[in-house]
Amino acid sequence: MDGLRPHMLDAFDSWDLEKPQLPRRSLLHPLEPIGVGTPFVESLTSYITRLAEVHAVTVSDLVGYALAGCAPEDSPIVPKAVRHYRMGPGFRPEVHGVNGLAEDARRWIAAVETATDRPDLRFLTLRPLKQVFCKNAALLRKAQAWCPECLQERRQNGQPAYLPLSWHLQMITLCQKHRRPLEDRCPNCGRGFGPLMARARAGYCSRCRHWLGDESPRCEDVDSADADGAWIASSAGGVLASLPQLEEYHLREILRENLTKLVREVAGGNRRVFANLTGVPHATVCGCLCGRTAPRPDLLVLICRRLKVPISGLLGRNVNWEIPHDILAAGLLASRRGFWRDDPETIKRRLQGSLMRNPPPSLHEVALSLNYRTCVPLRRLDPECCKQITLRYRAYQGAQSTRWAIPDRGRPAMIEKALTAALAGDNPTPVARIATELGYESVCSLNLYFPELCRAIALKQEHIRSSRREELRMALTAAILEEPPPATAALARRLGCSHGKLTYYFPDLCRRLMDARRDWEARAREGVWARLQELIASRKGASVAEICCAARISQQWLWVRFPELARQIAAGRRERRIQIRDQQRAVLQHDVRRAVIELSSRGLRPSFIRVNQLLSEQAAKDWKLIREELDAVIRELGCGLEP
Repeated sequence: MDGLRPHMLDAFDSWDLEKPQLPRRSLLHPLEPIGVGTPFVESLTSYITRLAEVHAVTVSDLVGYALAGCAPEDSPIVPKAVRHYRMGPGFRPEVHGVNGLAEDARRWIAAVETATDRPDLRFLTLRPLKQVFCKNAALLRKAQAWCPECLQERRQNGQPAYLPLSWHLQMITLCQKHRRPLEDRCPNCGRGFGPLMARARAGYCSRCRHWLGDESPRCEDVDSADADGAWIASSAGGVLASLPQLEEYHLREILRENLTKLVREVAGGNRRVFANLTGVPHATVCGCLCGRTAPRPDLLVLICRRLKVPISGLLGRNVNWEIPHDILAAGLLASRRGFWRDDPETIKRRLQGSLMRNPPPSLHEVALSLNYRTCVPLRRLDPECCKQITLRYRAYQGAQSTRWAIPDRGRPAMIEKALTAALAGDNPTPVARIATELGYESVCSLNLYFPELCRAIALKQEHIRSSRREELRMALTAAILEEPPPATAALARRLGCSHGKLTYYFPDLCRRLMDARRDWEARAREGVWARLQELIASRKGASVAEICCAARISQQWLWVRFPELARQIAAGRRERRIQIRDQQRAVLQHDVRRAVIELSSRGLRPSFIRVNQLLSEQAAKDWKLIREELDAVIRELGCGLEP
């Protein structure tokens, strides 16, 4: 024994007696998310579904009992009123935002990370892109979508089924792997379902529990699906794959720098040319470059699609794009043109051609013919030619103003006859309209040759207008004394004029009319109030609808004008119903007792059916109450009979 003792000590010395390092404990199993850093990264709703499946509970139990308690107190994922109760058959409609980039995603990420002690679950959502995309944009689907072939392949390979984050994006309509449209209706029950239901299970319908995988080959026209859908699916997958490498807190600055670089390379720094090439509004381009606004996802996809650059290329630093040469050439040509709608030399030739036209056009007409709203670009391009066009037009107009528009010896007599006829009428035609009918551009010629007639027509029109205004004044004064006074707009329609005309010419009278109208409405409301008080006193326990029908007013008007009174009527109705219910229960108790005694005296068992037949009309007809009262009476009387 003494000879073996050293060997035993050597064996004991080889033992490691240090305390082992135990991993951190978490409330739930820290399940490994699938596909982080790949285009097919798992969504957070799918992760929660698989987490519930690992713990052999439903999603509603997992959320209600575990995740709800891990959420921050100031931003719960489940209302406090139902936190300690079993969840219902589904969640609120906004649950699709769990996979998004707004506040809902932040709350759910915090709750699940606290429960599983995993720090990488934000990559299962779009939360890392919160600085890039507008939070109000419609990014996510409200109904779950899936690719049947992907689900079936994972099942055949013995891999767990899950739902990638890309299947939740509205912009993605095709499966990136199989190039087939995503499904959103269960083939068994024909209904859709949300991304996170109470009894959800990845790969199965949340309503009928049917497997959603499919072994059938895709349709013949799948290969001919639009190229835009395939490109969007591929490009969006690249963005999802790059989420762990993105600089989350500097994304807006990086995007602005990349867009500035893209505008400089494609359009030579001209923002308007860049907007025309990409089909994005110029204001949106300016807002993104200045950092004032975040771009909408569809507009960012449109820019990348038009320029044939990946979306992920705009979210990283020191990225070189391979832009096609035809796009670069088109942008270079458009940037050289600057503000011109067409080639500058072509515009100059058309300006020179305008000098040969008869009658000479104005410079504004020439600008409109070249699709310009103003003459400023033309004057900047060729100021000398624009000056000659203007001088030629003025000389022509000066020569035309001193002669008749239609040379004719009988023309003055015809004009004088038209002016005289207009003056003789009760409502003379304006001189400007007469000049237009006779072919003149203005009234200058008529005023030059027949000033007395034109002045007489103008004076007569002014007299008619004064008379009309006096009529309106008298009508307004009379309307103030009417009972009830009409509204200003209604009075204007009655008088055949506009509301603005009345308020412009008679502001004081209109103000008095509105004051009279308000006084009348106040008296009317007082009368309605008194009438309602009488009805409430005479019809105790009446409903709001009955009171409003008797007072000949609408329920909406009552709730808007007299909300306190409406609540009083509703409270009286509830008290009346409670009184009636108590009376019916009292009658029911008396009738049940009487029926049990009568049946027992006749030697019959007081069953529910026999007792119910002996109840009066005033008793409550609720079978639960009848059963309770029957059991209580039997126990009290000790009949010894089972009901």
